[in-house]
Order: sequence, then structure tokens, then C-alpha cells
Amino acid sequence: MSGVWEEIHTSGSQVPKGRYGHSAVLRGDNVYMYGGVRYEDDVGKYGGAITHELWALDTTTKQWELKHVRSEGCYRGDVVCGPLAVVGHSAVVIGDDRMLVLFGHSPVYGYVNYVQTYHFGTGKWSVHGSQGALLKGSYGHSSVWDPHSRLVYVYGGHLSDNIATYSLSNLLHSLDPETMKWKRLSPVDSSRFLHSAVYLDGLVLVFGGNTHNDTSYSQGARCYSQSFLAYDPACDRWHTLRPPAHFPHDLSRYGHAAVTYAESMYVVGGYNGRTFSDVIRFTPGLCRGYSSKKSCLGATSATIGVKCTWNRKTRTCEPFSQASSKTHDICLDDGEEEDAGGPSPAEWCAEITSCPTCIHSRHDCVWCGSSCAHQKCKGIVKPITSDDQCQPSHASNCNLLHNCHACHTESYCKWEHDHKCYTYIQTKANKTQMASQIPQAPCGPSCSERTTCANCTAASCMWCINKMRCVENNAYVASFPYGQCMEWTTQKPKCDAIPPGGFSCNAHKTCERCQEDPGCGWCDNGSGTGVGTCLRGGFAGPTNATCPKKRWNFLSCPPCQCNGHSTCYVGNSTCMPCGDLTAGEHCHICQQGFFGDPVNGGSCQPCDCNNHGTDCHPETGKCYCNTKGIVGDRCDRCDKHNKFLGDPANGEDCFYNLALDFQFTFNMTKPEDLHFKRINFMNRPIRDDLNTDFRITCSEPAKINITVKTVLDPERVILSDFNCTEYEHTFAQSEYNFDAAHNTTFYVYVYELRPPLFVQVAFSQHPRLNLRQFFITFST
Repeated sequence: MSGVWEEIHTSGSQVPKGRYGHSAVLRGDNVYMYGGVRYEDDVGKYGGAITHELWALDTTTKQWELKHVRSEGCYRGDVVCGPLAVVGHSAVVIGDDRMLVLFGHSPVYGYVNYVQTYHFGTGKWSVHGSQGALLKGSYGHSSVWDPHSRLVYVYGGHLSDNIATYSLSNLLHSLDPETMKWKRLSPVDSSRFLHSAVYLDGLVLVFGGNTHNDTSYSQGARCYSQSFLAYDPACDRWHTLRPPAHFPHDLSRYGHAAVTYAESMYVVGGYNGRTFSDVIRFTPGLCRGYSSKKSCLGATSATIGVKCTWNRKTRTCEPFSQASSKTHDICLDDGEEEDAGGPSPAEWCAEITSCPTCIHSRHDCVWCGSSCAHQKCKGIVKPITSDDQCQPSHASNCNLLHNCHACHTESYCKWEHDHKCYTYIQTKANKTQMASQIPQAPCGPSCSERTTCANCTAASCMWCINKMRCVENNAYVASFPYGQCMEWTTQKPKCDAIPPGGFSCNAHKTCERCQEDPGCGWCDNGSGTGVGTCLRGGFAGPTNATCPKKRWNFLSCPPCQCNGHSTCYVGNSTCMPCGDLTAGEHCHICQQGFFGDPVNGGSCQPCDCNNHGTDCHPETGKCYCNTKGIVGDRCDRCDKHNKFLGDPANGEDCFYNLALDFQFTFNMTKPEDLHFKRINFMNRPIRDDLNTDFRITCSEPAKINITVKTVLDPERVILSDFNCTEYEHTFAQSEYNFDAAHNTTFYVYVYELRPPLFVQVAFSQHPRLNLRQFFITFST
């Protein structure tokens, strides 16, 4: 190797456009490049098109060729056919005849767990679903082919938790390319994505990556990591390699590439806030320096990046490539291995929540009906050890599919209104199994198919203003891994600030946000209140507009920023008391009971809640209704789905219609329940020959009123302003006429609630039974 870079000038009738997030593998003299995000022009202004193109570069002729594949193996008949457009996937060459493309993010299906196969000789392309251990699809993971075990090892990645959130993975799986079955292996205590991994001298070497998942669970993890890990496939062990103490170069990075050549690992490029153009070489140590079996096979040798084996005959430490199972020890016995910490096999198995994953795992796990255990089940429970014995409810992958299109690729899954994918089960011939086919409502356009801010934010999608792209809420990192999206929104009202044709500096409403965009500056209106306009320009002034030189702010903002609703005290930047119904340090929010966008001179207006609430969302105006059971943006409907009746739009209350002879528990302990101040109940006794017993309990102090109304008589008060801790009363049939003609109805008003709390309430006409013993308790 000369150590000299050479620019390759390629040719061909077609040449691929620039892209990132693709995969590249070497097979013979050809480099095969697949997928990725393609730029549409030189500056990438209209970039973002995820492609399924497969290109081949002949390194001898320097010519590109766009490969035309034959899609012959679709998943579930013709439900999912390849090649799928993906980004952030990985690819490996198996033997010399095929390439596997693993996972990635699809603009339609989201994070996919499919394996795609391309056969070099025939051009056939097929898509395979997940078998064996259940696993989520991921973006930015790594995959390597181990020619010794003939398995593919997949580690880490960025994946979704639900339709709106995401996290990083620390999981490791192996794939048998002959059976297409997955197996769960030992995880490592470090999560990452956009790292690199290679197979060298019997070890999988993992370097760098982004280890920060932007949540409270990151525990100080760095975005740009220089950590170096080694996984020993033969022994299912992880080890940490320490970088040189005084290495004269910054090793922290992600988004780099790594290859092996001449028994060394080469790391190329990467990003850690700036783009690298360097090459780093790692050369593993030698096994012959270890004189004992424990040091040869233990963690000590692995930390120099080499897999060593112990020759029993010569009692020498030799590299893995020279080992034979007949003459060499490959791993230490369990009793000889130093305790590396982490969970025990029993704890490791207990964390697995699905039957197939439990069965297809490394640590002798068995499924015990509803949980995973190590080697055996407790008591007389017979362990489940094969896929066909798994109960359908514990064998489904529906909960791993986080968008509608992905959910509907499985016949037994259905996407419901709460934006979750559910498993449907049926019983045939006394056997419970996955439903063969269930009605599925159309999903509508995917986020990637929505082309305007308005129709993007109308769904559970995110609109990137400067890229003019619509992406899923859980796919920001997968779509913009290097921070390409500088301004985004999920709220339709913010779309109005975006001019026709796409992004403009005008979308920035404050000087601070304006100057965060490198190509924008702030033209102050001269009022001294912070109002102004964000314009495209530079240090000298705006580009296509006029602004007085004294009012142009490109490097810093005017000191007084009160959004036009106040001025500042003399000599400092503190706003005087805010006017125009605004509040906040910079008069940038509406006062309680009002909503709007007061930023940069905007206005606030009163919340309109039909007298059933006094406060609303400060931006959208959606009311926080103070009576449980009243719903709607303006508190204008009763929650009929949960049996609340009434007409709040016309001044009425909503009442929960209590069934007789049941005790109801209304649990108001969630964050969204904190606005509730009232809850109302009603009941119509059925039997005219029996008394009606009433009981109510409030876990926290509150007040109650009880009234009665008949067809002939208006509503009258029975009990007023009574402390609701625990109250019982019997309404005698001799005093109240319960026949159908009178239609006697009791109304219970519980008010001055202070959540969190619960209310238990019951009406009963069942004779001679104690309410405490008889009533069935459930929550609503």
C-alpha cells in the first residue's frame, strides 16, 4: 500500500447522482452501491429522495452500470416486493453468489426489519420477513459476515419506540442466511448508531458512532464516540479496547467507514461537528505474548484486538486462524472466566418478553407460558422450546410495527385509532391462532408522500421547512442525521408563515432564531420593542430587500426583545410589564385564559370553552375542559364513547349514566386529568317496589350536590354543598316514585375536585346485600 490517494474518474452512459446513507460492498472487481438519499442537484436543495437504485462500478474499467433486478421473491405473496427504497441500511456479501441488504429506514414502511437478497448471477431480488427471534428494524446499525460461523452479526442502530419517539439499541443478533432465522445474543452496555464494524482475526471490531440518544437515559453519552469494542462470536463475549493514551489525533466520530486490509482495520472519514478526511489504521496485537491459558483466552488478549486460542499440546497461545477444535481450547470455561459484570443468564432471560425471542437466544432460555426463564420453569410448568408451541399473544410482531403501512403488511395486525398496531387472534377447532385475514382500513398517504406543510402536519408527521420534506415524527434522525433540517414544525398554524415555494428567512419570527440560520439577518423596525423581519442576507445587508443600515442585525440582536408588547427599562434588556394580554420574560406567550402567537407583534384572544373551562392551549386554543366527560376543542361535546350524556354546547352539563348494582371507580391521576374540577353522575331506578341505595367516596376533599327530577316536577335539591369523603343514603320508594311514568332521575354533582384523586360511586336496588360485598369495581 502506497498511502497515496488517487481520484478515480468514472465513465458510463449513466452515472449515479451524489448520495449518502447508502451501502457499498466489494465483490470481485465490482463495487455494488445500493439505496441511500439522493441529491437532485449540486447543492442538494431539493434533496431527500430515498432510492432503491443498485449501481455497480467496475474497478478495472472505471465504468458505472445501473443494475436492473428481477423482483421474484416478495414477502407474503405480493404484499412487500423489492427492491425497497431504504437509507441507513447495511449490506454484506455471502460467499460469492449473493448480497444481503439488512433493515434501514423506508419512506413508506418506516424502520423495516426485512432482509433483502440480491443474487449476482441471476439478478434475482427477494424480500424476507423476520423469523426466529423477533426484532425491530433499525437505521445506522452495523452488520458483518463471519466466514467461520457462517452467520451475519447485526449490532446497534437507531430504532422507533412508537409512532412519535425513538431510541438507540445495544442489542446484538445473528442471522443464518440459509434459514433466514435470527438469534438474540449477549448485548453490550453501550448503545450506538452510525458506527463501523469489521470482522478481523476471529473478532467483530466495533468503532465510534453516535452514542447519545437525546433522552434522560443517555447518562452523559457523547454524540461523537471514540469507544472501541470487540465481540467474540465463538464465546459470545464483549470486550472493551482502550485507545492509545496520547494518540495525537481526534478519534471521536460517527458516520465513518471501516474496511480490513492486510490484517489491519482502516477507519476512513467521519463527522464530529466537522467532516474528517483522514485514515486511521488499527493493527491487532500478537497472541504469542501470552504464556497462560487464562491470559490467552481471557479478556486480556481480546483487548488488543485479536482472538487467541490455547494449544493444549504445545501449551502455547496461537491466533484463531490456526486453531482446531481437536487440539485447541477456544473459550474459557464458565468457572475460569472473570466476572465482567452485567446481568446473569437468569436475569438476561427474564428481560425477554416474546416467546420466539426467548427460544431463539444464546443463554439456554425457555418460555414458561407468559415469561422467559433460564433453562427451566418454576413449579410444574412445562417449558416451551419450539416456535409452533408459542401462544399467538406472545409470538406476534405487531407491537414492533410503528406505522400504518408496516402494520398492514401482516394479515393478523391492524392499525387502530390510537396509532398502535394490534394483534388479532381467532379460534379454529378449539385452537387459538393468528387471524388469517382481518378488515383493514386504508392507511392514507405516507408522510413521505405528503408534499405540503399543511397536509403533512394534518397527519402524525413532521415538516422540514428548509428541506421541504415531510417525515415521520420518529424519523428525524434517520432523515437528517447530520442536522440538515434547520427548521421544522408539527403544527399546521406555523405553516402559514412559510411563503409559496418553500423555505424563507421570513419563517423565523424572532431575531435569535433568525440569526441561528447562517444565511439570515434581522431588520429591526425601529420601535425599540423587538419587532422586525428576518431577511436573507449577509454582514453587508439583506440580499433582495432594503433595510436601514442602523437597523440591520446580522451578528447580534437588539438588546430589547419584547415582541412589540412592551419596552425595556432604561439601561438594560428587561421588559417592562407586558401588555396586550401577553406574559413571559419577552412577552412571548399569552396570559392564562388566552391563546395565540404574540411573537413579533402577534395577538392573543380569549379561550372559548362554552363556560366549561377557563384555560386552553396557549397556541392552538384547544380548551382544557374542567368537567370530566366534556370533550371537544371548545368543550362542546359529551364523551358518548364513555357513556357521558348531555349537550354542553347549549349550556347543559355532561353526566355519566350509572348502571344499577355496580360500583364505579373514576381514577383521575393522569397528567391530563389535572384540569378537572367537576364530575357529574345520573341514575334512573328501575324497580318501583324497592328502595334505592346510594354510596359515594372521594379520596381527596371535594363537595357534592344531589338533585332529583321527574317528568312532572322540575329538578330540586336534595343535598347541597356536602363534604365528599364518604356518604351513604337510602332513597325510599315510599318517598320517591320510581315507576316508569314518573321517570325519576337522580343527579349527583361532585365539584371542587383537586386531582390526583379517585371517586367511587354506586346506586343499587338489590335487597339484603352489603354494597361493599356485592359491587364489582372497575375503572373508567
